Amino acid sequence: MKFAIGLALNEPLNHKCINKLKNLIQFVTRYLSFEVIVIAPNNLLLPKIPNTYCYFTTYDDDDSLFDFSRYHRILSLSELKENDILFAFNDTLGNGRKFNFGLYIYLLMALFLLLNDKRKKYNILAPLDSDSNGIWLCPYFFIGRVEFLRSLNFNDWTSAYKLICKPVRRSIVMWLNFGWRHSRTASKQQRNTKFKTLILERAILQTFKKSNLFFMFSRTNFFRIINSIPI
Repeated sequence: MKFAIGLALNEPLNHKCINKLKNLIQFVTRYLSFEVIVIAPNNLLLPKIPNTYCYFTTYDDDDSLFDFSRYHRILSLSELKENDILFAFNDTLGNGRKFNFGLYIYLLMALFLLLNDKRKKYNILAPLDSDSNGIWLCPYFFIGRVEFLRSLNFNDWTSAYKLICKPVRRSIVMWLNFGWRHSRTASKQQRNTKFKTLILERAILQTFKKSNLFFMFSRTNFFRIINSIPI
């Protein structure tokens, strides 16, 4: 069984994120006896993670759906086997802004849950957000079993669109126009791509049972609360 780290990045990792990954890799190789593989887009320099035992591979970068198309490419790699565990993240974590102590501890606990879950109840653990229209997965990172992750839809936004009700679609359009920090500067193509990724984001949770949402990285999760402390 491998522990894979998938980098769905547009920018190189910063120093803070590299240090957190170093600590994580050292822990899983020393105490959990994992073989570790780091998967990076082929248009970025491979990150140097000192004092760790891991090997690297690359995938053909695909920005057509931002980080979603990169997640899809990562999960398509033959190097990943069904029983492997994948921790994947985008630039929100890659720039270190949200990769603090709380998330580090959460990831270790998520690993233990995945390894000891004989009933496969915890197939994926990831951030969970909500508004008046419901809850959704906010995949700036996720950790889960490859077999389950491959069953999720990270690339077919048209089929995902059919799963989304009209009020949610309207709320997405409103957020793109008035809530998105790039709403004034994004090009028409970028806005269109962002709309598709938000549709995919909202639809992923449609395949979940409520029991699968236990211990998600929600706003009330203790580790997400302490993760707001930048340490």
